[in-house]
Amino acid sequence: MDCASTVVGKLPPNQRLALTLRYKDGFSYAEMAAALGVSVKAIRSLFVRAKCTLRRELSEFEKKLLIERRFSAFRVY
Repeated sequence: MDCASTVVGKLPPNQRLALTLRYKDGFSYAEMAAALGVSVKAIRSLFVRAKCTLRRELSEFEKKLLIERRFSAFRVY
């Protein structure tokens, strides 16, 4: 599993669905709204929250990875 899959998997289900519909399935905002039975404005808001959460989670993941790499240099093999 790659970094992006790991981080996307940590998103709340509704945010994960919004990103999947948009980027994997190529839905427009209007198509997403129709599929989920909400307004386009609600979809845009959900999508923005999903991207913010993803950005934050990726940042945390990168920090952990950097720390692991720094300390791996000190491991005794």
